[in-house]
Amino acid sequence: MDDAEFFEVDELARALHRARQGVVGVSRFGRHATGWLITDDLVVIPDHRAWADDDPDDSLFFCRLQGDGMPAELVLTAPEQSEVSISVLRLRDAPVPGGALNLSSSASGRWGQPILLFHYPLAMESLRVSSGELHNGGQGQGRLMHTAKVGPGSAGGPITDARGFVLGMTLSTSIYTVVPGPVGVGPTIGAILGQLGDSAVAREIRDRHNLVDTTKTHTTIVKLNRRMSPFDTALLYAAVRWTFDPAALTAREREQLAPLVTDSAAPAWTLRSAEREKAVVAAPSLGVLRGARDNDEIDDPRQAVIDRILAGPPYRLDEVDEAALPYWLQAVRWFGPVLPGLPSPAEVARVLERRRHRSRLTAIAGPGFRGRDAELGLLRSWLGQAQAGPMVVTGIGGIGKSALVARFASELPAEALLLWLDFDRADLAPDDAESVTALIAGQLAVQVDGFVPPAAGDDPWEALGAAFAGRPVALMVLDGFEVAQHVREHGQLWPVLERLGDQVPGLKVIVSGRSGVPGLALHRRPAAMLPLTGLDRAEAAAWLREHGVTDQAVLDRVLDLAGGIPLALRLAVRYLRSGGTAADLPTTLPKAMVEGLLYTRILERVMDPALMLIARDALVLRRLTPELIDGVLADRIPEGLTAAEVFERLAYELALVDARGADPLTVALDGPGSELALRPEVRAATLALLETDDPDRVRVIDERTARWYAERPLTAVADRTELVYHLLRRDDFAGAAEFWADGCAPLLDQARDELSAEARSWLRRRVGGTGAGLGAWEADALARLRSALARGVDRAVPEILAERSGRTDDSPLVLYDAWVLAERGEQAQARDLLDRSYARDELVMRDREVLAAWLAARAGDRPDADYRLRELAREATWQDVSAPVSPALLVWAGRVRLTVDLAAEAELLRGSSAKVHTPQLLTRAHVVSPRLADRLGRHSTSAVEIPSLGLSLGQFRHYLTLTGALPRTSSPSWLRRMRWDNSQGPWLASEIPEWKTNATAANLTVLGFRRWTLVADGLLLSRACEEVLSTEHLPTAASAAIGGALAAYHSLPLLFPTQTRALKTIEQVIHPLYRRTGPNQRQVDLSLARELGLSSDLLAGSNVSLPGLPEIDSSGKTIFLHLAAPDPLEILFRLVAGLPVEEW
Repeated sequence: MDDAEFFEVDELARALHRARQGVVGVSRFGRHATGWLITDDLVVIPDHRAWADDDPDDSLFFCRLQGDGMPAELVLTAPEQSEVSISVLRLRDAPVPGGALNLSSSASGRWGQPILLFHYPLAMESLRVSSGELHNGGQGQGRLMHTAKVGPGSAGGPITDARGFVLGMTLSTSIYTVVPGPVGVGPTIGAILGQLGDSAVAREIRDRHNLVDTTKTHTTIVKLNRRMSPFDTALLYAAVRWTFDPAALTAREREQLAPLVTDSAAPAWTLRSAEREKAVVAAPSLGVLRGARDNDEIDDPRQAVIDRILAGPPYRLDEVDEAALPYWLQAVRWFGPVLPGLPSPAEVARVLERRRHRSRLTAIAGPGFRGRDAELGLLRSWLGQAQAGPMVVTGIGGIGKSALVARFASELPAEALLLWLDFDRADLAPDDAESVTALIAGQLAVQVDGFVPPAAGDDPWEALGAAFAGRPVALMVLDGFEVAQHVREHGQLWPVLERLGDQVPGLKVIVSGRSGVPGLALHRRPAAMLPLTGLDRAEAAAWLREHGVTDQAVLDRVLDLAGGIPLALRLAVRYLRSGGTAADLPTTLPKAMVEGLLYTRILERVMDPALMLIARDALVLRRLTPELIDGVLADRIPEGLTAAEVFERLAYELALVDARGADPLTVALDGPGSELALRPEVRAATLALLETDDPDRVRVIDERTARWYAERPLTAVADRTELVYHLLRRDDFAGAAEFWADGCAPLLDQARDELSAEARSWLRRRVGGTGAGLGAWEADALARLRSALARGVDRAVPEILAERSGRTDDSPLVLYDAWVLAERGEQAQARDLLDRSYARDELVMRDREVLAAWLAARAGDRPDADYRLRELAREATWQDVSAPVSPALLVWAGRVRLTVDLAAEAELLRGSSAKVHTPQLLTRAHVVSPRLADRLGRHSTSAVEIPSLGLSLGQFRHYLTLTGALPRTSSPSWLRRMRWDNSQGPWLASEIPEWKTNATAANLTVLGFRRWTLVADGLLLSRACEEVLSTEHLPTAASAAIGGALAAYHSLPLLFPTQTRALKTIEQVIHPLYRRTGPNQRQVDLSLARELGLSSDLLAGSNVSLPGLPEIDSSGKTIFLHLAAPDPLEILFRLVAGLPVEEW
């Protein structure tokens, strides 16, 4: 690592001081930018023409520096077609002594160089600084790209190195880069000086900075006070050689160059990148560089790259071998500033990534791929099916899943897009949508010309969809999916793929893993399964012969043991080549040797060789702290390191530790935190092998760890759980029982396979015997489940529920078990489950009753739904629920909807006569449809105020009759005796023996009586109206649901008192809701709407309409609102279940 990659504190302080003296805020016509002093009175700013507004001829600008205002006049601007869009101002009153910023001796900086950006974003009064890196290239010579954060007003800000020396300036943002995210763009200091080279101010600038004439070339900026001559022969000799022999130099030359090389003790020296770049930039010409190279033969592919660059253009990257491209990526950074036409690092990186994207498939499939013709044929057929769902390729480790998929993907046409998501990558988290979309965007940037990855925080879907446009084939591979399945909330991945599929309907998805994905379907297309078994015996035999196994007896022995598993075959060949015999081949070859190779692969991923032994031991543990390392693994700490230093180094071993617990950037800036979690999938693959390889060592670690935890205060459940875990691994059941706590159960749920059969049995009895463990798991599962629902990841719910089949009596999960059944279309089973489940916990039982009522209403079982809701109508029932709308009002609205039967009303309207023939008791008060109400008679012309006090039903009907709201009709005694407020009373006319009349009209009368019973308490109506009115400017789904219930009462001219003492009619109350209602709010039954007489233009003053509906008067608005409003019971269930309530 180059020390230039970090900021030195004192140097940074000096840079900040210089910037305070030389960076100014610039204003004109109310617009703002940043400028910087290139001399004590000349200010470089963005092109002034972009500022022209009221008076383009006005040359006066206003600059501010440390709070002081300074007028400045325009003295120079670049031509309109210039690539360097700058202007120069001169301070009008007085210069700023010592204010000029120093200029870098590098024409453009180097790739990855840390930089500072000084600017006045958002017209701030004080100077701001952002940090970032340079990402040069991609826009031709003379331009640089950087990752420092910018904002409006940042344009013109100088980009400096750590010393405060100007490398360039920023002008714009968001161009292509291989690094996702917004990137600033602007001219290099070399380009700026080149633009000013023959201007009226050029001499002032050259004199101020002691520059050579920049007129002919802006890439050779030379400071006169360099420590070493830039034309020194030895330095140029080293600069044009990737490595060189120090023995070829004189003693003096070696003394000069030793501080400038990466390792002066090495037999071959390599010039440090920063020094090489300085030497190349300072060389007076390409001819001088070529002369320094001479013609001596150097057999090194890296040197061949330098020689090709020095040979000059044209540079055709498509002709460069893939193996040489990494060397090009480094070399173009050195020579780019002095060789026009040389590809930029971004261009080389993109070509390299594009090549590797496909060449990796060959590496994964392996050069000796054989067989699998039937499987490949099935995949080809699947790819050609337009409506096919995802394909799931399963099989044991080493069976060749990845190789098969890679071979299939390598057959895709060159123009096809391939997205390969390897879940063994530490930076890919299946429960983090941002990491998934970032990786997808990164792979698209490699394959699609001109694609710019969406900036962080932007909606990525439209941009991602556009990248696929015009591509005949798009394939996404989710490889190593068993790793993702170890993450509890990996179900968040599927909504990401659903969203991507919305943009790319033809996207095909292959999931490769050791086990299937239960219930997987994308866009309602179920997954197909492709389970892999071993290779055909003939194919396996042919492969072995190709790899030197020709003795028939040996060949037969290997075939018998390997079972056609490709990885087992390779291991057998390796074993035989190492001197083993067929007789010595282990009988457990298909399992033990395959796992052995996986074990080796995992340990080979440890990047720091010094950590190999301690990393191996750490896999026995589930989490790591510096104290745990010191107390348990002290004998493995490498010499010269402390436990804290080992812990910090292990944080970078992302193949072993959970990347989400130790983010690399966070580790680099702030350290790794106080704890690391070992990756569970890595431990699952290696722990049994560790026990086989060195059982004594594993037992020692378990004993030490148990003792270490036992000596600590076990106040945290997590610490107690780790103690129990290591005691169980030693089969110390008495100790485990002593330290057991209910909270241990869910934390041990994923560790069962790491325990002996006896320990698993003990744990199962412990959890199942007391019920406490099950209850703790239920609490944990509920928290995870509600977290997933809050993020909209509904498909994670069945996976969490399936972790265990048992439930406690008061389990909050029964609610979700029933909901999942209902969502699958198994409504009867869901209702039966709720009926059979009784909970002593009142809140748990209440929530189950909400779902039971909703399901009963959906099934048309009005009595059952109303019976359950009647018990939930009290406000006291909902004191624990924090919601913007009273749940009791939603219960009331749900009960109102149960009393509405619009299909029955439409049936009466289908009669041909103008007058509906109904029994005398059916009045306009009993129906909802305005058309049917008009046929049943007219109401009083004056509106009737509903008193805000409780009345009995008889009193309420008498009040309405006296005021003329209801017609004066005789009421039979049997009708007066009915308990319409009783859910178990009649809901159909057939349930009343005395009623012998038209069934449809009679049923509507019964429902009407029930509906008016629900508003006998005028106070409840007032509260419902007040709720709707309080949200009239921004209605919620809940207030809309209540408004839809109120719409059922519009048939009489009633006035409702509100808290403001104003009287409102039903239509006045719900009008704001109506104006926000459109056909897309809820699926409206158009056929029913036509029969009820709704108009085709239901929203006055809007362009939302329902084609084909006849015109009627404005009273149709209320019934339309009733049809379109959300179901209050669904909203109520979502509130208690923790599901998000969609905006209305």
